Amino acid sequence: MKTKLSLLGLFLFSMIFNLQAQILYSVPSNGGAPAQTRNSQTVTDWLHYDGDNYTRIGNQNVAYTIGTYVKLTSTLLNPHVGRQIEELQFYIGDITKVNGDLEIRFYSDLSSTPVYTQTVATSTLTSMDWNTVVLTTPYQIANGNDLYVGYYVDMQPGYFSGADDGSNFVTDVNYFFFNGTQYENGSAGLPYNWNIRAGVGGATAANDCGMSALALDDIFVAGSQQISGTLTNYGSTTLTQVDVNYQINSGATVTETLNGLNLATGDSHTFTFSTPWNATPGNYNVDVWTSNFNGNGQDDVAANDHMTKTVQVASQTTQNLPIFEEFTSSTCPPCAGFNSNHFNSAFLSSNLGKYTLVKYQMNWPQPGDTYYTAEGGDRRAYYGVTGVPTLLLDGHNDDFFGTPSNIQPDLDAAYAAPAYFDMSATYTMDANHGISVNVSIEPYLNGDYTLHCAVVEKTTTGNVGSNGETEFYNVMMKMVPDANGTNAALAIGQTFTTTLTASVAGTHVEDWNDLEVVVFLQDDNSKNVMQSAKATETSGISDEVLNNISIYPNPATSSVYIKGAENMNVEVLNITGAVIMRKDDISNMEQLNTANLSAGMYLIKFTQNNKSGIKKLMITK
Repeated sequence: MKTKLSLLGLFLFSMIFNLQAQILYSVPSNGGAPAQTRNSQTVTDWLHYDGDNYTRIGNQNVAYTIGTYVKLTSTLLNPHVGRQIEELQFYIGDITKVNGDLEIRFYSDLSSTPVYTQTVATSTLTSMDWNTVVLTTPYQIANGNDLYVGYYVDMQPGYFSGADDGSNFVTDVNYFFFNGTQYENGSAGLPYNWNIRAGVGGATAANDCGMSALALDDIFVAGSQQISGTLTNYGSTTLTQVDVNYQINSGATVTETLNGLNLATGDSHTFTFSTPWNATPGNYNVDVWTSNFNGNGQDDVAANDHMTKTVQVASQTTQNLPIFEEFTSSTCPPCAGFNSNHFNSAFLSSNLGKYTLVKYQMNWPQPGDTYYTAEGGDRRAYYGVTGVPTLLLDGHNDDFFGTPSNIQPDLDAAYAAPAYFDMSATYTMDANHGISVNVSIEPYLNGDYTLHCAVVEKTTTGNVGSNGETEFYNVMMKMVPDANGTNAALAIGQTFTTTLTASVAGTHVEDWNDLEVVVFLQDDNSKNVMQSAKATETSGISDEVLNNISIYPNPATSSVYIKGAENMNVEVLNITGAVIMRKDDISNMEQLNTANLSAGMYLIKFTQNNKSGIKKLMITK
């Protein structure tokens, strides 16, 4: 059986759980916020403590039972006395790992029997996602006493219970039963809020129509954009006619009337506005709402009429270059199996040009990898990684260790997905191993991001440990300037350039001719990596010489001319650093055929007398 070694498994086993190696620990899942949906009749308020989903808690090694609950305190419940809990919303992992069905349970006291139970068929639930269950019998809030709400499952090995990143962790309200024993999250070394939310509503109104879903991508390209949604009749009166409206920021309201409906209580209708939104690049708030119930004006419950979403409109897309980040160790036996059997040289070689790669060697299991660095530890803390091996793709973990068959299709999907930033980089290393990295970003999306840079050694052998591995690939030696990265405030149409510097002296580098420099742009809110690139090494053609070289037209389409680089060797490189075109000893006026190049950013490298320099080329189609 494969085993994943975790920090909790190593350090909390004897101190906290003492459950005969049956330890709970977490893997990142980054499930974000709940979907823009509303399912029950009158829910207007959500009671919860959690933020967006970030991780899943469970045990990869053994089967177990777990009950996961949050305490709705009197402070939360008192304003809603006389109303009712109608929905429970929660994020869960792999539902196929559940034995039987999930059971919703409410307790007035965790030491007593439940005051409400409801069986939920696993076939109705979605893995690795938010799920909303409408209570078959709404639970009446008769008083403001504490109430524990959550669910119970009988599990095969796996990570199941969703939680946030703990940045706003609340003590004494998050609880779980592991194999029948009760724990409070904080005291159990799991400082996360469970992703459990209770939806509170009231009695059914006569005339009540509201938005129940809004179909609109988070990011899309400028142009004509259809706006679609779903409305639901939450009232007791049959709905035959209603107005639907949308407004972008504070712009003009678009209103259309839907006639010929015949929606009984609980029935829904999906619609698309016949007037599309002519979206221009930028960030927007989209508000969609219902009004004029059966032509009689405002309905009885205004709280559920509106559904809003913040979206980003890009000016264009470009090729994405996904990044793998692996947390591993030469003292971790499961890492050896994973790196040999799945995330191995055959996989990496067969996918060259489709990814960048950075590996962080960790300092556990004891005595830990000798090439561990504090900056690698900072990246581990950033992601909340608690087990090795952990493999992330563009900042997210699809349980690649537990399901290695996901690696190839997930890479294919990430490579095929659009990117909204063109990025290129060059670097120089001086005799004292000081590194200078020049980065250029063409943004097609507005936003504040963090630019990271990692110096990696392509092959190391000096950190051989106890797990049987004898070679290690793309090992991170230095983050430039450090693991915090560099703020990049990006605006569409404004080229962002910066120079990153650091000393690589005193690191674990074995061969100074075996280095690679990877740059990547990350959204710290979602942990999404938006783009990555490999930096190209340059070695000394002066700025004066480069400034005398002309590239035109730039941007180019089918061809480009180079003037002033006579007798130089010319290479065209893509964002992976791969040479896709080369001409040696060119003339004073050289034409390059670029008709077969995809739109995006390229580098033209000029070399003469063992000195080289870089100029940027944009291709448009």
